[in-house]
Amino acid sequence: MPFYGVNHLGGHLAADVYEHGPLPECVALLVSGGHTHLLHVRSLAEPIVELGSTVDDAAGEAYDKVARLLGLGYPGGRVLDDLARTCGREAAEIPCSRAA
Repeated sequence: MPFYGVNHLGGHLAADVYEHGPLPECVALLVSGGHTHLLHVRSLAEPIVELGSTVDDAAGEAYDKVARLLGLGYPGGRVLDDLARTCGREAAEIPCSRAA
């Protein structure tokens, strides 16, 4: 069985490539329970360049905390995503702020 060493962040991106096909050169927003990174990706065969990241809680961690508060279990990001897909646009009216 072959063994391939991969960068952890590259592994997250490779999972998307597996499902949707090759990535063009892009800027990727990687949000997970432990990471929030803005990345420049030329290809998965080249080094991924980190353009920025959060220094405190990752955005994905907020998903997990909200899911736990709603009694949806932990980790709950996937459950929240699935619930969001079942709602129509009219399900919740959320006020938008306006720039001055």
